[in-house]
Amino acid sequence: MTPPTEQTDGLSFRAYLRVVARWKWLIVALVIFFGVAAFAYARTRTPLYQAAAQLMYEPQVNVADLSSGITIDQTQETAAIESVPTIIGTKAVSQAAQHQLGSVDTWYTVTAQTQLAADNSGNYSSIVLVVGVSPSASVAADAANAYAQSFVNWRQQREQKQLQQAADVLQKTLDTYTSSAARASSEYLMLQQEYRNLTILMQTANGNFSVVIPATTPSTPFSPRTLRTSAVGLAGGLVLGLLLAFLLEQFDTRLRSEDQVLSLLKYPVLGRIPRAAKKQMSGSAMVATLTDPSGHVAEAFRILRGNLDFVNVDGGVKSVLITSSAQREGKSVTACNLAASLALSGKRVVLVDGDLRNPHIHIYLGLKNAVGLSSVLVHAVTLEDALVRVPLAPTLHVGSPGNEPRVHSAGRGTGVVKVSPSDDAGISTDRMWAPEADGGVPLAVLTSGMRPPNAGELVASVRMKSVIDELAAQADIVLIDAPAMLVVGDTMALASGVDGVVYVVDPDMARRPMLVRAAEQLDQLPCRKLGVVLITNRESSRYYTYHTQSYESPEKPGKWRRK
Repeated sequence: MTPPTEQTDGLSFRAYLRVVARWKWLIVALVIFFGVAAFAYARTRTPLYQAAAQLMYEPQVNVADLSSGITIDQTQETAAIESVPTIIGTKAVSQAAQHQLGSVDTWYTVTAQTQLAADNSGNYSSIVLVVGVSPSASVAADAANAYAQSFVNWRQQREQKQLQQAADVLQKTLDTYTSSAARASSEYLMLQQEYRNLTILMQTANGNFSVVIPATTPSTPFSPRTLRTSAVGLAGGLVLGLLLAFLLEQFDTRLRSEDQVLSLLKYPVLGRIPRAAKKQMSGSAMVATLTDPSGHVAEAFRILRGNLDFVNVDGGVKSVLITSSAQREGKSVTACNLAASLALSGKRVVLVDGDLRNPHIHIYLGLKNAVGLSSVLVHAVTLEDALVRVPLAPTLHVGSPGNEPRVHSAGRGTGVVKVSPSDDAGISTDRMWAPEADGGVPLAVLTSGMRPPNAGELVASVRMKSVIDELAAQADIVLIDAPAMLVVGDTMALASGVDGVVYVVDPDMARRPMLVRAAEQLDQLPCRKLGVVLITNRESSRYYTYHTQSYESPEKPGKWRRK
């Protein structure tokens, strides 16, 4: 048996990988789509060329005090640098640059970008890039140079104009000194010196900026970059695919693994039953324990039988309820096959169809259903009259009761299972468990009988519990096929009269919310929870197939071959 796994907070790394594996085709599709779209976008874009002219900030030399060298005002420098992108876009600079550039045959754009660069001494000087972009490489370079030079000229003219205005004001002040004595004063001499300094500044003014590296014509376009754009598209598709996969996983209530089932139910796994093929999903072919006793499905039920014996090692469980969350999960098939497997092992087994609303036991075993459990519960017949003795033998088919036994040709078997004729009603206990003359073993079956209008009341009655107790007193084990637990309340009523319950789960049909509700209801059942039977995919049955079809070759002793 497999113990229940502990539920951990969050997803483990392996759980993340499983999510990615489940949604891998969605992720791959998005990666391919965005990669192709990015590549197509890049290929359809017009190639663009980029050229940059470098401007450097150069503080003005203080001509009044040449011995002090160059004085750098950090605040003034930062303000000047930050103003370049704005000034580049002004009308005055643009008109001057366009006049210098002349007429061009294509469009262009020019922007300014500030950055820091280190000189040979390790001192940082501020650099401004005047970047020109155009479909024409030459136009991009010419535009960058024109705007850079126009900016330098504008700064120089502006500074010269300011200095000229200051010199004009100073000249007017000097003109007020008209007498010889006034002109001989120290104040006049100082003003004359200031005027001479302003004149020198006007002649050396450079606007604090100069073009240190002019733009050159680029040889290759900078956009589009097909490889980088495609890589970005692939990365974007991957990220979007992963996000979408985990988002869909949150809304997907399907059960993806056994660990999810066990973490929700918290009960051990008694067995794993391979799902039957579609061509076998009809009538007696569903009882693979009889129709294909050497197959992997029959072997899975033998393992289930052994695990059930192990769980009931103390012998305290004589009546077992078999149920599931919803219809068509395989509980009736499990009940029939498990009953046949237990009977073939030598146990006295009674199989009861407790699903009075949607019975299937009589269909799978090929029995009539005119008289059964409902007839016993309303006291229409005795329990002995309702029980049907079904002799079983491996590789044999299931027949139907009647005046003459009938032969069915389902499955791969070649024989017949004889079912007691209808005139053998009132089978005694001794006759019920007596072996057949041909070595067949008996299985007692109590079908559901006619569908009553008050099925819920019947299964919840005291008479139902007494029937189970009476059967348990006669047999080694009583298996009861109960209705789906989440559909009707019959299972809750039946659980009070049995010793244990086996829960059948088909992960392909069940959903996480269903198992959450099932776990809550199972915890409330007054009987013992024996474990879970998982209906697995056919691919997971390769283990059974290999080991049941591998044997020692009679032609070459000691050699193993696969059938």
